[in-house]
Amino acid sequence: MLNKVRPDIEGEMDELQRVAQDLSRDENINISVEDLVKTFNKSNEETLTNDIWDKLENTESNEIEKDDWDSVMKIARKYKKTNPKKLKRVIENGDYKRPLILNLGERYILVAGNTRLCTAAAMGVEPKVFIARVGNNNEKTDLNEKCWDGYTQKGMKTMFGKISKLCKKRYKRSIKSSSTSSNCN
Repeated sequence: MLNKVRPDIEGEMDELQRVAQDLSRDENINISVEDLVKTFNKSNEETLTNDIWDKLENTESNEIEKDDWDSVMKIARKYKKTNPKKLKRVIENGDYKRPLILNLGERYILVAGNTRLCTAAAMGVEPKVFIARVGNNNEKTDLNEKCWDGYTQKGMKTMFGKISKLCKKRYKRSIKSSSTSSNCN
C-alpha cells in the first residue's frame, strides 16, 4: 500500500502564521491560520508547472537558472536553511517536504519551501508541491472583478471559507465653501 504524501502542517506552522499576518497587515486580506490549515489539508500533491512557477510570489526560485548552485547556496545561507546539496539528494529520491503554495484568484504565494524550490530550479526539475486554492471552488470568483458603481475596495474578507473583496460604499465629502460673505463689522 502506498503512503499518501500530506502537507507538513505542523512543521510549517510558523510560516502559515507569518503569511496570515502578512496578508492581513499588508494587504487587508483576512484569512485565519485555521482556514489556511483546513485548505492545505484538503489540497492534493501536484507538480509545480512553469506557468504557475513564473508568477509565484515570495520566492527567489523563479529567478534561479539550471545549474546556478552559487545563487542557491547564497539563499540557503541568507535564510540559514538546509544545505542545497542535501536537499538535492532528497528531491532526487522524492523524500522531501513538499513546498506549500497559497492560490488567491490569479495570485500564487509561496508559504513554505523557498530553499527546496531554489534547489529544484537549479536541478532543472518541476517539484511536487501542495497548492491551497482559496475561493476557487469551480465557481466564478470575484477576486478579479471590480466593486459595484458607487463602491470602492477596502481590502478582502473571508466568508463561508472563501475570500472575496470587501467593498464599501463611497461617500463624497462635502466641503463647505469659505467664500460666503460674512458681515463682520
